[in-house]
Amino acid sequence: MQKIKRYFLQHNICFHLCALVLWLWGLTLIIVLVMGLLISLREGLDYALYPRKFIPDVFMFSNYAEAIRTLSFGTTSYLDMIWNSIWFTFGTTFMKVLATTLCAYTVAKYNFPGRKVFYGFIIVQLMLPIYGQTTANYKLLSTMGMVDNGWFLLAQGAGHGMYFLIMYSYFENLSSMYMEAARIDGANDFTILFRIMLPMAKPLIVAISLMIFIATWNDYSTPLIYLPNHLTLGAGLYRYKTIAAYTLNTPVYFAGIFLSALPAAVLFIVFNKTLMENLTIGGLKG
Repeated sequence: MQKIKRYFLQHNICFHLCALVLWLWGLTLIIVLVMGLLISLREGLDYALYPRKFIPDVFMFSNYAEAIRTLSFGTTSYLDMIWNSIWFTFGTTFMKVLATTLCAYTVAKYNFPGRKVFYGFIIVQLMLPIYGQTTANYKLLSTMGMVDNGWFLLAQGAGHGMYFLIMYSYFENLSSMYMEAARIDGANDFTILFRIMLPMAKPLIVAISLMIFIATWNDYSTPLIYLPNHLTLGAGLYRYKTIAAYTLNTPVYFAGIFLSALPAAVLFIVFNKTLMENLTIGGLKG
């Protein structure tokens, strides 16, 4: 009994220590966000002269309207960046979800020659560094005329990565009796997929779509490399940061950053429960 009590006591202490570390880590993130928000409400010259001041003398809420009017890089205005972010994010989300769902469903539910090789190739690809493939990938897409235009979205339709494993796990654990019962009733493969399997996987598909949307909206490296003349908010603001330092425009720059992060933050707050539930238990349903 003493050993059992000691075991639970030790684990209880470890739990509280881990919780304390997580609370401290979360607190540092909140402090950074609050500091950034306060900087976005300061006057440009005041921030340049007194960068360590915490509370602004005057709250410049007009910085947010000023960010929309003035933040630009080259010929790309802030509104152009918003439009580029919209079509890039929605297009990428659609292509990735479509390719990932179809690829995971096919590998999980159909026994075809090379199935294990294909699955193994996807696992190996996850181990390769992303930026180690960038040069070859850019050369390929450039040769195909898919750089710096809307055709680049077609390159986003690759059904591999972490989300493939989540979808594959879901379909793999989903009973095949649904398919067999539908075939007995005369349903073909497309009917089974679109009228039975996809509706059952809808919660997981929605969760993955939200995760891809948030990640793509905040992505700056991909548009920076492949869409240099169609800058999204992430890529455009990344390029503008050096200009902000020289023009005493840092508070307005921070206001632009907070505006750009608003859609992703709202989505995560609203659908937080949906994301956590479906991504954690999605592969166990069936």
